[in-house]
Amino acid sequence: MINRPLIDRPLIDRPALAEAIDAYHQRERHSFHMPGHKQQAAAVHPEARRIFGDSLILNDVSEMGGFDYLHAPESSLRTAQQRAAEVFGAARTWFLVNGSTGGNLAAITALVGDGDGVAMLRASHRSVYGGLVLSGAKPVYISMSHDVEQDGWFLGDDSLLAELQSGQVSLLHLTRPNYYGMAVDISTWVETARRLDIPLIVDEAHGSHFAFDDRLPESALVQGADITIQSTHKTLGGLTQGSMLHVSERGLRWADRLGRSLQQMQSSSPSALLAMSLDLAADHMRTDGRALVAQAIDLAMQVANAVPSPLRVVRIEQSGTATPMVATDPTKVVIDVRGTHQTGFDASKYLRDVHQIWIELADQHRIVCSLTLGDTPESAAALIEALHQLADSPGSTLSGTLSPTWASPPMALLPRAALQVEAESVAIAEAQGRIAAEYIIPYPPGIPLAIPGEVLTVDVMRALAQYQEIGSRIVGPNDSTVKHLLVVSDRK
Repeated sequence: MINRPLIDRPLIDRPALAEAIDAYHQRERHSFHMPGHKQQAAAVHPEARRIFGDSLILNDVSEMGGFDYLHAPESSLRTAQQRAAEVFGAARTWFLVNGSTGGNLAAITALVGDGDGVAMLRASHRSVYGGLVLSGAKPVYISMSHDVEQDGWFLGDDSLLAELQSGQVSLLHLTRPNYYGMAVDISTWVETARRLDIPLIVDEAHGSHFAFDDRLPESALVQGADITIQSTHKTLGGLTQGSMLHVSERGLRWADRLGRSLQQMQSSSPSALLAMSLDLAADHMRTDGRALVAQAIDLAMQVANAVPSPLRVVRIEQSGTATPMVATDPTKVVIDVRGTHQTGFDASKYLRDVHQIWIELADQHRIVCSLTLGDTPESAAALIEALHQLADSPGSTLSGTLSPTWASPPMALLPRAALQVEAESVAIAEAQGRIAAEYIIPYPPGIPLAIPGEVLTVDVMRALAQYQEIGSRIVGPNDSTVKHLLVVSDRK
């Protein structure tokens, strides 16, 4: 039996921050403090009133008027975070108002410092690398195995055992699920972290809904992670940029350090609107979460079962040596489009231009459709109809499969050092052999070809050219056209 968080308890008081905002307005007659608009619609552009509505302006308040303060909660925010912890099965929860990015930055900088090793996936989010830069830590990469059939990259088994046992690693950081809803089992890494007495952070940005249906992968908290970071806005009802950082009972030993770090990494003027959206999203899941998530899963399954040939739904099996134990999120409908002789990029463009349907992700061979609490039978039916028309619209642009090794290029400088020295812009044809002074990350798959401090080898430059050719977006370079790259200056 899966130990799911308690969400079926009797109805308690209204959401704490909903009560707090009502009290705020009853208490304050005139404002002579921030924000500048003072909740007056006349103070903002008429288009702001049309787009946002007067209610948003009215409730964009600050702690100056007595609304509880995120960095030192004493009343309603403290209550809201405590209730959220109960809903998601955590020992303690912090609200994040600058996304899971802020959670990753805060957690890493709280737990490691100069020269400390962080065991992490090469496929980690940019914010994890940002945490390395801010802390001065160094990456120690966990190997990834490539499942050729599914064209997926998965967490290796015990590739860092020697490094871990020798004390070269002070922190474990894992990412699950990936963009395709694949969530590897982390139980062996939980055991390793406990045996070596180091913290385990899991970036579960795409898994904030995992706690609410047994058909979903187990949440990282249930599996034993010490710190779990989730983007409430990605799959639940929080406003964009609203996320949460959860800690387990074991994770409480680092709570003071986390709290201090969060104060450094989040705005000193945190948005009450984002905080309220997190409180309301948590309360919504407490009262209706299982029913809402079940509906999203059912709709996603309807879509998956209706996908016509030659399109093919990608289903990851829990077997095979190349694919370790993986649970998949059924709300992510992953569709292989190669049977139509199109790339995923082509299919995405067709759905967008012809049917006004925008999808979560496209890559060389696949598209990913994410169904959430916001979907309805009507939206699912529209997607099914569009997929049937896509299946009848074959193209001729299918290209070969990319098979990069994703071996990390040599690191000449630690990431922080590479971002602190002088850099120069060079033409891409002249960049080979130089030391990167910026990130080079193709999306998809979101795995860096190079990070600051790494050498731009012939393999890196070849892979970059391949990803540009198939249409991947290259994130990181200062030059958005990627005709020039920033490299560490060799001027004396």
